[in-house]
Amino acid sequence: IAPAGTHFRDHLERLIWPYLRFAICVPRDCPTIAEAFTEIPDCCPVTVLLAPGKYVEEGLVINKPVALRGNGKVQLSSKGPLSVNCEHYEGPGSPQLCNLDIESSIEIVTGAPVL
Repeated sequence: IAPAGTHFRDHLERLIWPYLRFAICVPRDCPTIAEAFTEIPDCCPVTVLLAPGKYVEEGLVINKPVALRGNGKVQLSSKGPLSVNCEHYEGPGSPQLCNLDIESSIEIVTGAPVL
């Protein structure tokens, strides 16, 4: 969105982002996507922003109201299927996968991800 270290980026991070939705940046806040998912509360929608790069995760399961969004060129592969499970989630929104190059199969348990 804005280059790191610029006044505009600082303005976004301090004043605007907190009001839009809770966000976790990988790898800045958490080293892996799976670890970021452990930090997500059940009560509110969260955006997990992925810095450019390749992410290889082991059995990744998306079962919370999360938008997994690539910021630049992001490749995502999972050892095993990438599972999007909407079955046990009761609340607004559904999992979203945005701006990602996914190199594994996606298994949808119930519901559908927004691509």
